[in-house]
Formats: sequence, structure tokens, C-alpha cells
Amino acid sequence: MFSIRCVAPQISFRSNQPISLFLGQTARRMNSTSATPKIKPSPALVQQLRKETSCSIQKAILALSTTSNDYQKALEWIHKDLTEAGQKAVSKLSGRTTSCGLVAISPLSNGLGVEAVGNIGSPLRVGMVEVNCETDFVARSQVFEKLCRDLAWSIGFYADNAATPSTGVVPMDIEALMEAPLMTEPTEKSQDGTSAPGNGDQLTSIRSAIANAVTRVGEKIMFRRAAAITSSPVPPTSDSALSVGLYAHNSTTPADAKGSSGTVAGAVLVRLKAENLKSLLLSQFQDPRGVEWRKEYRGLERALARQLVGFETIGIKALTTPGSQGGAQEGPMPLYAQEFHTYGPLAARLPRYEGLDLRNVGRSLEQWSKASGIENGTVEVLEYLKWKVGEEA
Repeated sequence: MFSIRCVAPQISFRSNQPISLFLGQTARRMNSTSATPKIKPSPALVQQLRKETSCSIQKAILALSTTSNDYQKALEWIHKDLTEAGQKAVSKLSGRTTSCGLVAISPLSNGLGVEAVGNIGSPLRVGMVEVNCETDFVARSQVFEKLCRDLAWSIGFYADNAATPSTGVVPMDIEALMEAPLMTEPTEKSQDGTSAPGNGDQLTSIRSAIANAVTRVGEKIMFRRAAAITSSPVPPTSDSALSVGLYAHNSTTPADAKGSSGTVAGAVLVRLKAENLKSLLLSQFQDPRGVEWRKEYRGLERALARQLVGFETIGIKALTTPGSQGGAQEGPMPLYAQEFHTYGPLAARLPRYEGLDLRNVGRSLEQWSKASGIENGTVEVLEYLKWKVGEEA
């Protein structure tokens, strides 16, 4: 025969202890033993969260555990955590010197590759920024480089939304844009450029995006300056169009990126005029030389930008000294007076340009216009923008 004996728990109580405090301590001890454990995070969601936000595995686990494996809430949790940590890091690192960095340039709208060129039927929008950090190691990191290109893309986007449209180089007010959403450079999975990195469908402000990057790289980051090159669209019937040649030196930008970045970057605004412009620039008009001609023209644009970046330049037009020739003067020279080093090798590979006078940029543009197939036309550099990391603005 069995007997069951119930033993009451022994609870010590001091007569001078308030009963409310005693009951509260007891309840906490009981709750601590009966609390429901946190839900174990899904490994697949942890991997997805890390891929989308680049957070640590510990942060991903904590975010999913805290939000009961709700992925969208976990994204919000990560975003809030990064923002808070970034603000603290920005304040802590504010006194440090930023002597390194990148100049990034992104063509938000500069024609459609070999399908179309320039502002025929679409506005011209190119963004350019200089962003500084403390060391070259961080400047070459993927996180910092991508941030710079996204900032350049954002500058091109907000120039498109300017209240007063203009043509040419437009300085941008950085502080006025710091609370605006960061518009990221499109990828194959995101063609509209509106989703911010690491936040799913939630847009991150430019200020927060910089703070988040500070948290990830551990260095001070300063958004130093920004400008855009803009122009309104012209109709397909126009006999002139504007386009931009781009180049960045010492670039580590991925090959599939739309923009580029480096320690020095340049952009050249070019005006093309020709009676047969429509048939050459627009793919729907079946000129047999259209695609080939557009590739050659894109090569010319890039060569002009490379020339600008590679040589000290002061102004555009050549000096009007009788008998002067490109390369005879030392020191900074007008762009048109410089020997066209960057296009000569390219022209030598194309039979149509054999024997052309490529001694300086100005003469080269005249010769190229005649030999390339444009009718009664010209190619002219209107403006340029060249920045070097750390130079006096």
C-alpha cells in the first residue's frame, strides 16, 4: 500500500520585510522557471537575413529570436539596431581625420548603351560625389565602395527632381538631402533603383545609410561634396544631343556595376550635332552602321574622360597662339591643346581613322567628325568635372 506525502515549500520570511516585496520576489522566481523559451531561429532565415543586411550571425539570430522568426520584423529590428549603433559610432568618431576615400560617378540616365546615345527622348542625369574615410583599406572595401556609388546614384536622381531644370554641371546641397531616401544603384533584381540595401522594402535616409556604414567599417565617413550633370530631353527630330563620357582611375568597382569609383574621376559633357543624327543614335531607325557607330562614339566619350583624368587640364579650348601645337607646352593645358594620348591607340585599330591628325584633342574631334560618318556635324566638349580625393574643393 502506497502513501503520498505533500511537502510544502519552505519559505523564509523576515518580520521586518514588507509583504509586497516578498511576494514580488517569489513571483519572479516562479516566473523564471516557467517562462516560455525563445523560438529557435530558422537557419534558412538566418542565412537570408545575413545576405540581405550583411549583419553578423549573432545579430541575425538575435533579431529572429526576438521577433519569433517574423522576417519583416527582423529586418526592422536590424535596421533600428544599425541606426542606433551608427549614431553612437558617428558621435564617437567625429574628431578623427578623413584623408582617404573615393570619388564615385553614376550615370542615372545617359542614353541606353549602344541602343541610344545622350538625351534623345530622355533626360541626361549623372551624379558625382566625393566620400572620405580614414584609411585606404576601408576605401577599398566593398561596403564603402557600394555606399559611394549609391550616393552618386542618389545625387543623379535628386537632380532629376530639381525645381528648376538646368543644363550642365550643377552643384548639389548635401545637407539638404541628408534626410532624403538613399536611392540605390539598380541591380539585375532591382531595376527601379528605389530599394535601400539591408532594409528590404523600407527606404533608408542618406544620413542613416552613412551611419550604418560607419558601424560596419569602424571608421569615420564624411560625405564631402556632390554635383550632377543634367539636361532636359530633346525630341527625336533634333539635330543635336548631349551625352557624358565617364572615367574613374584606380577603380575597384565590379564589372557589372553601372557606375564606377576611384581616387580620381572625371566627366565630360559632349554635344554632338549632325544632320543624320536620328538614324545614327536611335536603334529603331535601321541605319546599317548604327550600332557600330554608337560603339565608336562611346569609345570617343570614354577616351575624352580618360584624357581629362590622366592629364592636368585648365579650361577646354586650345590657346590661340599662332603656330602652337599640342604637347609643346609644359604644365596644365587646355583640353583641346593636349596630345590625345588616350584615343590614338583606339583609332589605330579602326581602318577609317588611319592617317588622321590626332596630335591634339581639338584637331582630333574635327577629324573624327569627318571620318565617322556624321553629315555636316561636329563633336564639341561643353563642360567637364574632375575631382581628386582630398584636393581643395
